[in-house]
Amino acid sequence: MIMALDFIQSDHPAEAVAIWNLIATYFSGCDGFDRAQLVKVDQEYQTRSRYAFASLCKWSSASAWIAARDRARQDLAIIEVLHSGKVSFFGHTMRLIDGDDYVFSSDTKRCILLDVIYITNARVNNYKEMWNQCNAYMRTQPGYVKASLYQNQSDTDEVKFINIAEWNRTNDLIDATHTNRFSEIVADFKDDFALYFSHRLSIGPKHLLGESGA
Repeated sequence: MIMALDFIQSDHPAEAVAIWNLIATYFSGCDGFDRAQLVKVDQEYQTRSRYAFASLCKWSSASAWIAARDRARQDLAIIEVLHSGKVSFFGHTMRLIDGDDYVFSSDTKRCILLDVIYITNARVNNYKEMWNQCNAYMRTQPGYVKASLYQNQSDTDEVKFINIAEWNRTNDLIDATHTNRFSEIVADFKDDFALYFSHRLSIGPKHLLGESGA
């Protein structure tokens, strides 16, 4: 399984949500589609680019995702909305390598952290070791739910990892990051990340989330 993770820039949030719903519904009819979720960015920290939303779309394989994406680029309705100027997608093809799999859910209350990691290929293994140590520590903190480490499938992309962490409340996560132990663990990578504090949006047909229509 792979995750197609797109960050979305838009000054037109209502239109962006409608466009995402159109595209996700199209993808849901493609071979290899598993489920999809839109999250809304609420706060940003140390970011290189500003985004309004992020899209998470799970596929059976990278080849299934690429085939569906190529077909979508030939669909007239999708071509029209992508050329509307109201939304821009910045995508990464990721694979889960550590932690718990991201849970697609209609729950909109929990904090979903998207932690984007910008490092060189030479530091990839060191980051994996640090993440494992950091996740073990964060599990002991109040409000922690789970974390998922996704690695980019492209060696040439400057984004090497996206850590998706779920917490009961944003303040729980912030409190955990303001501890001495957390600072010690992440010290070597403290300038290499961008944080997007988000929450799930419950929109679109239930089958996008893998839920029944009942």
